[in-house]
Amino acid sequence: ATVTEAAPRLLVYDLVDVEGSYVNISLDTDILNIEEIEVYGYYLAEFRNSFPTTDVSFAPTLTPLPATNIALGKRAEQSTTAGDHTADKAIDGNINTMIHTTQMTGNWWM
Repeated sequence: ATVTEAAPRLLVYDLVDVEGSYVNISLDTDILNIEEIEVYGYYLAEFRNSFPTTDVSFAPTLTPLPATNIALGKRAEQSTTAGDHTADKAIDGNINTMIHTTQMTGNWWM
């Protein structure tokens, strides 16, 4: 999803059937401040057997689990850091902490 103007306090994207490895947020101008990033999703179960076969009993097993915040505590980086407002503060589970970049163009968080 792409936001091209100043974002409101809360943004929610409901993306269905999306697979990905990271979230990247960028701002072309000024300072980037983020209080919390939450990514809710599912981990799929492993294949029962890794050998190719036409036997349908070896199809992947999907384990339905409640959606969890899979971003919590993962690795994070940002373009610049102001004070102690480091990238990991956006995925620490605490809405009272935040990331804060220095004033420059092209700030990003991922």
